[in-house]
Amino acid sequence: MTEPSSGAAGYVRIAGGLDHSTVAQYESRAIAAAQTDGNAVTVDVTDLTSVDSAGLGLLADVLAICSARRRRVILEGASIELHKLLLDSGMESLFSYRQAVSPMTHSSGTGRRG
Repeated sequence: MTEPSSGAAGYVRIAGGLDHSTVAQYESRAIAAAQTDGNAVTVDVTDLTSVDSAGLGLLADVLAICSARRRRVILEGASIELHKLLLDSGMESLFSYRQAVSPMTHSSGTGRRG
């Protein structure tokens, strides 16, 4: 399967933590991806290690822009932990998902994708 580059229209990759200290790093790229033409925006979260309320806020912003344009937001490579966080926040059913659910990668190297 060919992976789109991080500059591809409608695609943004988020790696590491998505929190109050890093959300600004991803915000312009995520919003730009949400504003492109097409049926869906893919947010690659395969290498996401943590999310806080600021990170959820950015995902909600992308979702709001896409919803206004009648587009789906696909979370690619979402971990079980991210699914649980989205479920707890009432947002899980608002996204589409691609790839098998895998645990978040932890700095200890114990997380595995599969």
